[in-house]
Amino acid sequence: MGRVASGPASGPLDAAVKQGAFRAAGINLEIVDFNNGADGIAAMIGGSLDIFQGSYEHVLRQIENGLDMKAFALISNQQGYKVVIRSDAPYTRLEDLKGKTLGVTKVGSLSDTTMRKILREVGIDPERDVEIINTGLGSTVVAALDTGNVAAAMYSGTAQLEETGQYKVLYNPDFETAGLVLMGSSKWAEANPDALKAYLKIFQDQADAMKANPEKYVAVFKEDFPSYSDSLLLATIKEYLERIPVSLEVTQAAADDVVETQLAQGTIGRAITREEAVDPSYLPR
Repeated sequence: MGRVASGPASGPLDAAVKQGAFRAAGINLEIVDFNNGADGIAAMIGGSLDIFQGSYEHVLRQIENGLDMKAFALISNQQGYKVVIRSDAPYTRLEDLKGKTLGVTKVGSLSDTTMRKILREVGIDPERDVEIINTGLGSTVVAALDTGNVAAAMYSGTAQLEETGQYKVLYNPDFETAGLVLMGSSKWAEANPDALKAYLKIFQDQADAMKANPEKYVAVFKEDFPSYSDSLLLATIKEYLERIPVSLEVTQAAADDVVETQLAQGTIGRAITREEAVDPSYLPR
């Protein structure tokens, strides 16, 4: 196994790398970070990644395009993004955002599809009633909010923002969905079954260990988050852990939610079944 696109830097994958779990299992792993899922999937299609942690919609879209792509595990059963605004903004509900400019990491990414889904649920047409623009991640989102370029934006890992007191969560889309999956080609998986199974077993074991004692991992990640207080870092770790399902299996309900969203947006032309898109045979048993 070579290169893999990572999830949050405070998650089980990074913890396992830091503690040498992959090296001990004979897996040579290089983690690559991307600013959004669309760029990550492009890298994977281009052959520079072996596996990718990204949103399930990318699996569906690549199958729609006739490419070999499967989801092997469910890494997060929520989409991970929240709608954030400045604390001094006048908005109190999603409906207040009608007519405004809204930020997502990148149009076509998970944050974008989630934004469009929740807007539709409150009667706002994302194509006509708002303008949706790219704001990227982290500091660029904050800058867009501070300058008034956007009224609200999708943000993942909001604990640090909320701690400042300058920003708050307007809406938390906590419905069950296939937010993040581990994906790759079935051809690669068939050629590397032992490595894929070992990867998933290490990830699951690490997630279980972190859930059992999240306080322990504050020290593990402290070097990566030097500006975070211990309480903020612990909140960030817990925020990610609560979204990891115990079995790592892509459930029918989680898969169906994404299929429905993609059909509504017209990014896929048919209801791609879970059997077509998911291969759970490499999961730990």
